[in-house]
Amino acid sequence: MKLQIEHYESYSQLMDDFRRFKHDYRSILDNVNHLIAMNEFSTAQSIIDQTNETFADARIS
Repeated sequence: MKLQIEHYESYSQLMDDFRRFKHDYRSILDNVNHLIAMNEFSTAQSIIDQTNETFADARIS
């Protein structure tokens, strides 16, 4: 039973992390989309580059 509880808690934390990631990712896409619509291509590219660097450095636990 203890193992099941630990597994559930781990799964719950993973789902919380995923929801936060999804929220952040949607926000980034919305910002980039807005910048492109405003012809702010260099700023949009900068955000994309920063996001790529962040994902390249990310570790999956």
